[in-house]
Amino acid sequence: MAITINRKEIQISLLYLLILCRYLLPYYFMDNTEGIISRFPIVDYSLLAVSTLLMVTQLVFGGFRLSRTDLFVILVYAFLVLSTILNHGEILACLINAVQVILICFVLKDALQDETKKWVLIRLIRNITLVIFIANIIATFLFPSGVPYSIKHEDPPYFLYGNVNTTIKFLFPGLLCSFILDIKRHKTVSISTGVFYVGYLYLCFHIYLMATGFCAMLFVLLWKLNRQIITKNIRLICTVVISVIILFELSILVFTNQGLINSVLSLFGKAPGFTGRDYLWHNCIRCIKERIVLGHGIIPSSRLEAMVGNPSGSHNYYLDLLFQRGVIGFVPFLLFIIVPIFKPGQRTYSKEHYILSGFAIAYLIMFMFEPFYAVERFHIPVFYVLNLLTERVPSITPGRIGGRISPEPAPADAFCGKSVMAGD
Repeated sequence: MAITINRKEIQISLLYLLILCRYLLPYYFMDNTEGIISRFPIVDYSLLAVSTLLMVTQLVFGGFRLSRTDLFVILVYAFLVLSTILNHGEILACLINAVQVILICFVLKDALQDETKKWVLIRLIRNITLVIFIANIIATFLFPSGVPYSIKHEDPPYFLYGNVNTTIKFLFPGLLCSFILDIKRHKTVSISTGVFYVGYLYLCFHIYLMATGFCAMLFVLLWKLNRQIITKNIRLICTVVISVIILFELSILVFTNQGLINSVLSLFGKAPGFTGRDYLWHNCIRCIKERIVLGHGIIPSSRLEAMVGNPSGSHNYYLDLLFQRGVIGFVPFLLFIIVPIFKPGQRTYSKEHYILSGFAIAYLIMFMFEPFYAVERFHIPVFYVLNLLTERVPSITPGRIGGRISPEPAPADAFCGKSVMAGD
C-alpha cells in the first residue's frame, strides 16, 4: 500500500513548528533565569526573532485585516503597556509579551480560515504538548526528587514544567486541541486524551496534589461528557459560576469575608489561608489601592516580591490584573474574557464552540487561585476565538479574511463549518 505524502501539510507543519516551538517548550528549557535555552540569550532571541518574523510574514502575505476583536485585544494590551511606561516598569518585557500574544491570536485567526492550516495547527499543538507531557512523566521516574535546575527545588520538586502547579497551564492548550480532534473523529475519549488524564492523575496522586489543576481537568471532562444536559442550561450554569467568582473576589477585595473564602477553598481541597495566599492577597490589595486607576504595570520580579510577597504575584489572576492594569485596564480585560461566554454568535452552539466555552469557564475558575500572566499566550487565544465567534463579521468564514461589518452573523463553528442545535 503506497503512502501518500501531503507536501503542503508538511510545509505548514514545519512553519507552525518554527512559530510555536518557543512558546510550547516548558520552563526547564525556556525559563527566564533557569531554562536551558534561556541561559544562552543569543539562542533565545534568535528563536524569538524567527518566530516573530514568520508570524508577521504569514499575516502580511495572507491579506490579514483587523476586525473588532482584533482591535479589542490590542486595546487590552495597550492599557498594560501604558501603565508600565508611566510606572517606569519592565517596558521591553511588557512589549514583547503583548506583541507575542497578539500575534499568536492573529496567526490563529489566519489558520481558522484555511481547512488545511486549521487542522495541521490543532494536531501540532496536541502532539507537541503530548510529547512534552510524556517526557515530563518519564522525568518523574528518572529524577524522583526533581530534575536538575540551576537552583535546587525540593518541596514540591521541579520537573520539566518547573513548579508542578504550572503543569496544567501548559497542558490545557493540548488537551483542548485533543478534545476538538476527538469531536472531529467522533470519539468520546481518544488515546491521546486518555494519556493526558491518566498522566495527570499519576502526577496528582504520586508526586504532588495539584488541586486547582485536578478540578479544572475534571470540570472540562464532565463538561464534554454531559453536553446535552449542559447546553439546555448553559446560560444558567455560566451565570452561577461567574456569580460565585465575583462573590469570592468581592469577599477578598471589599468584605474580607474569611468564612466565604474558606468555604470556597475547601471545595478545592485547600486549607484555610490557602498556604499563605491570603497574605499575598492582602498585600496585593494594599498595592492596588495605591494606584487603583492605572495600576503598577509590569515590574521586575524582585520588586514584585518585595511589594506582594511572591515574585509570581498574588496567586490570584484577577488581583494581578488589577495590580498591573488598574481599573481602566481591568474592565476591558474583564469584558474580553466574560462577554463571549454569555453572547454566542447564534442561538446554536457547535460542538467545538461548546468545548471552547467549557475550557474558558475552567480558566475563569483557575484564575481565582493561580498566577497566569506569564502564560497568557495559552489562555488569551481561547477567549480571542470565542470573541471571534460572537462577532457579526465574516472574519472566520473559510475563504474570507477580516472584512467589513456584515449584517449576517458569522458561522458559529469555525472548525467544521456547521452548527448543532443546543441539546443535540
